[in-house]
Amino acid sequence: MKKYPIAQYKVKKVFKCFADECLASSTRFKSWEDCYNAFAGVYKVGYKSANSKILALHLVGYLASWGMYRGSSKLLQEFDYLVHEKLTEQLFNNNNIKLFKLNPLTDCCEYRKVIVEAYNTIEKYYVSLGIKPSDTLITKILLGVYGCVPAYD
Repeated sequence: MKKYPIAQYKVKKVFKCFADECLASSTRFKSWEDCYNAFAGVYKVGYKSANSKILALHLVGYLASWGMYRGSSKLLQEFDYLVHEKLTEQLFNNNNIKLFKLNPLTDCCEYRKVIVEAYNTIEKYYVSLGIKPSDTLITKILLGVYGCVPAYD
């Protein structure tokens, strides 16, 4: 297999462009940051049901800006943002809460069972509402809440 070297300056240039776009306050990357920081902030002070509406609002804003509220989506057609309210409580259960401590670069193997449990929690929640959640929706939620996995589009 032939190797094609990539000049270091090109990698830095591409990364800088990406980082600049991510850091701009008006891009959709900001909605991920706001969602993630909202959940992480609640984790630091402890979950209370009073946080659930605010967390649901952050989650729906993030999901909408990343294409999860389009066309014939049942989430778009039949529910408002409060559909996510009870899910926010479940995302803070004793086992799932471990994911807030996860370093995705070093701890994924150690936490893989907890990640799968969180995935299943999200899937079961939406199925109970008559929504068939896609892998994309579930992994976007895992990314937005815990930052523990990439979204699998």
